[in-house]
Amino acid sequence: MGCLYGAAQRRKWYGCMGIREFQATLQVMTQPAHPEHAETGPRVYFDAELRPYRSLGPTGFVIVMSSIALGGFTIGLAFFLAGAWPVAGFCGLEILLVYGAFKLNFRSARRRELVRLTDDGLDVMQIDPSGRQHRHHLEPTWLSIDLDDPPKHESQLVIRSRAQRITIGAFLLPGERAQIADALRQALIDYRAPDHLKPDPA
Repeated sequence: MGCLYGAAQRRKWYGCMGIREFQATLQVMTQPAHPEHAETGPRVYFDAELRPYRSLGPTGFVIVMSSIALGGFTIGLAFFLAGAWPVAGFCGLEILLVYGAFKLNFRSARRRELVRLTDDGLDVMQIDPSGRQHRHHLEPTWLSIDLDDPPKHESQLVIRSRAQRITIGAFLLPGERAQIADALRQALIDYRAPDHLKPDPA
């Protein structure tokens, strides 16, 4: 789901887009991000970046806020000229509240999750909107991917390895979480396969 950046780059999934478009990018990466180091670097089975999808970009935000501000100003001015000046103040307050809601929404869109499975293990880095990073390293030998089948809106995509438990993709749609779970399970099958059956990293 989202953008596909070439065979040797990280796959990116963005929440809340069409399932068909999402399916088009569900290709498990089987080569390192830097092919020139393929002979010396660990084999990559899965490499993805998950982030919330926001349909309104910076240009759209300016257009929407300009329209709201113009409408609010026009209504407030009309009430002000009619003598109901307190209403004009409330119109300005509403514009500020809408602006604040949009800014909070854009801030939450900074959240990211990086999931990478290599011969060295599974690494998950979760980045919150403030930029703080939470890193997890799990041993794939005991790894399991848990998700309700069929997934519901409240279903969680959980990665388990013995006592460790990590939830990922909470901002994605249930169908999208299911497809990421399937992709991760396939990557684990490739990881656990005998060397002669593993995907060619070249």
